[in-house]
Amino acid sequence: MVDRSPGEPLLRIPLNETITVQNSFLPHLAGQHTSSPDWTEEQKLTMIILDLKSKKHPYISTVFPQDQQYSIWTLPKEAWETEPFTRLPRCYRQTFQITRDHVHQFIETMIKNNNNNDEQTKYDQDRNDDYYSVDDWQWAFSMVRSRSIAVPEMDSSSEEEDDHKRIPPLALIPGIDLCNHQFGAGTYLQLINNEYWSLLSSQPYSAGDQIFLSYGDEKDNLKLFLTYGFVVEDNPNALAFWTWQDLLDVAHSIRPGTFTERICHSLMNHPQLQIYVIPSENKATFSYDLKEKNPRESLQNGLAMLSNLATQLGFPGDTTLPQEALDGLIQKRIDDLRSCLDDFRRPECLSEDWDPFMTSMRLILQDELKVLATL
Repeated sequence: MVDRSPGEPLLRIPLNETITVQNSFLPHLAGQHTSSPDWTEEQKLTMIILDLKSKKHPYISTVFPQDQQYSIWTLPKEAWETEPFTRLPRCYRQTFQITRDHVHQFIETMIKNNNNNDEQTKYDQDRNDDYYSVDDWQWAFSMVRSRSIAVPEMDSSSEEEDDHKRIPPLALIPGIDLCNHQFGAGTYLQLINNEYWSLLSSQPYSAGDQIFLSYGDEKDNLKLFLTYGFVVEDNPNALAFWTWQDLLDVAHSIRPGTFTERICHSLMNHPQLQIYVIPSENKATFSYDLKEKNPRESLQNGLAMLSNLATQLGFPGDTTLPQEALDGLIQKRIDDLRSCLDDFRRPECLSEDWDPFMTSMRLILQDELKVLATL
């Protein structure tokens, strides 16, 4: 509890306290080593966290929250398939569904592997423990997604490997995960002499000040919500997203003679356009910067693509198509948001414990509507 000048260490953590896939070995999980290429870095770390919890790891078993997590992937199926979730705009519904599928398929695979693995059965019997349940796996995944950070300093990839394909390792660094988020926090992490992590700041701290970290100065509310489970009111990075299906729908609406139902169906299944429809949490999206009130490059390219397609379909020189399509996208989104928010309340099948989750989701929609309605 002392004043700190810029550049002075705020926190130091020994490197050997860092939890990563690279420094962990779990031969019993899934009947294979976690280095298997079938698993993502996030999934591998989930296995490790759950195993360390069962072994009473002091930090994970005492500092990590042990209660139920409230997220889009722990949301019960009966709630997901009722209002207001069924009335979400397509981009939200699809993105949330992709995330749910990603987590649920992983958990189902792990449980199936454990049930079919005689060696795992013997291992559990020797420990006198039950198999990990769905709740256990969901808890571990939630901890990894909300508390892990990328640590390129620990990347052991070959120097010859393509930089664009290299994915920095994920790590859980005890203490760092306790800092709350603040845009422009000015704090940064350094690995010193390959011995310990040092948390530094470009600004002074007075004794008793809370230390903040920026979880990403560029993150919009949807990314914050899906990763960390919270949102920021009046987020400076507010964005509106649309899918390729949304673009085709508006094109059909304003140019039905050009973009017929048959043509739109064909374009949705065109091999060269599959990048826009392949299910992925990181799939290509068409976004609008709500702060700058301008379409981002992705959306500009999407609108230009509609014009090029119109030309190829025999309707060249349609110079008003991009702006009309953009206006149509915005108006359709406004209508969808108002419809969804009209009676946005917690489904009866959910307990009051889900209220903060519902409040965060409502805030995402309200903030987007507030800006779009002024355009």
